Amino acid sequence: MRIYCFRQCACNKCLNEWSRTAFVLTLKNTTFDKYQSTYRAAHSTETALLRVHHDITSTLDKGPTVALVMLDQSAAFDVIYHDILLHHLAFAFGISGRALKRFGLYLHDRSQCVCVRKDVSKTLRVVCGVPQGSVLGPLLYIMYTKSIGEICHRHNVLYHCYADDIQLYCAVEGSKDLAAKLSSISECIDKLKS
Repeated sequence: MRIYCFRQCACNKCLNEWSRTAFVLTLKNTTFDKYQSTYRAAHSTETALLRVHHDITSTLDKGPTVALVMLDQSAAFDVIYHDILLHHLAFAFGISGRALKRFGLYLHDRSQCVCVRKDVSKTLRVVCGVPQGSVLGPLLYIMYTKSIGEICHRHNVLYHCYADDIQLYCAVEGSKDLAAKLSSISECIDKLKS
């Protein structure tokens, strides 16, 4: 291993961390979904579990049943479409001008190939996903998925997210209410998929 390569990687990591910290401070953490418990200070699997547990047990104490659907988005970081992410950054977070252009440069013009021993596949352009292991990747993911909360609110479905895991739930008051609530959750899921 050449030392200058190591320094370049270490320098890039430091620069990425500095950029991420400056970016988060600029956003002041107020624009993030309060029910996303990952990749943020003072949020964890515990905060996600406590919130969902509290909501469900509180509802059950009052009498109704709770319908719960647990979703797991596979390969979450790989399905972030660059153009949609840039649109979210501009309209949901107010990022514009040079800052938005820099995010575009960070995401676009990437390619990948697969190497197995001496065989190398054809190089393909990458149109979605954030760089794996990057400092900004997790932050960009939670910004990309902010609309989950807006969709759930429109369908009167409670939710909580931890990374790519989403819990959707609502109180069900009797068998007549069950069909309506399940329909609402189903419509919510359909909208999340689109």
